[in-house]
Amino acid sequence: MPGRARFCSAGYPIHVIQRGNNRQAIFTSDADLAAYAHWLAEGAERFCCCGSWRNGTLFEGRFKTCIVQENRYLLTCLRYIELNPVRAGLVKDPGDYHWSSYRSQAFGVRAGLWSPHYLYRDLAKTEQQRQQTWRALINETLDIEVLAKARHSANTGLVLGTESFREQVQRLRN
Repeated sequence: MPGRARFCSAGYPIHVIQRGNNRQAIFTSDADLAAYAHWLAEGAERFCCCGSWRNGTLFEGRFKTCIVQENRYLLTCLRYIELNPVRAGLVKDPGDYHWSSYRSQAFGVRAGLWSPHYLYRDLAKTEQQRQQTWRALINETLDIEVLAKARHSANTGLVLGTESFREQVQRLRN
């Protein structure tokens, strides 16, 4: 049975989740992950987007997505993503997870697949101030309700945003 069609309108950020079968590791070495990141970057460049994903026996079902409202939820969603390795018990500090954008946003470490979103750039006037602000945001506890909303939206394909934003996206779908 075919899956439900995804709605991905141009100009909206999208939160994408991909899991391994039975939540097993998808990559067994840094070389595997580097190859995947290379193909992801290649697809992003070719199709002028943030990523290109495949589905198959390597992955558990289809990838999950949700459209994210920029002005209110995007930075929260980024915090949620960058703290995932900590919540999963993979690392104690988000900076210890090699494959995260955290070190780019918090310390200015250059990364090939990362480019700062304008909302990140708007956090402060200088790069150093933005990095300091990002570290402070990451250290703030994510509200449990916001965390649950981000998970639910991604797992169900619902829009992560206000009611009026969800209605706006629904009008675009019709």
